[in-house]
Amino acid sequence: MANDHVKRIEAQIREYRSLIGKVAAPGPHEELIKIIHRQGWTTIAEGALVTAMLDSMIGTARVLEQMTAALVRGAGDVKAK
Repeated sequence: MANDHVKRIEAQIREYRSLIGKVAAPGPHEELIKIIHRQGWTTIAEGALVTAMLDSMIGTARVLEQMTAALVRGAGDVKAK
């Protein structure tokens, strides 16, 4: 593989890692936990929407975890020519 292709893939890996790190950063999550504990924070319907959003985000994170593992396994199985 040409060196410029390798550099592009490396840049993509680093960008992916950076984005995942931002998603996993504790700041926003701790702020959200503080918000939901406020007296009278939300209605039952709004709470259901937040729960649905979080369920979707958790599912997406699980899929990303599986995809990352599959990518690493697959890349490791590629043999040099």
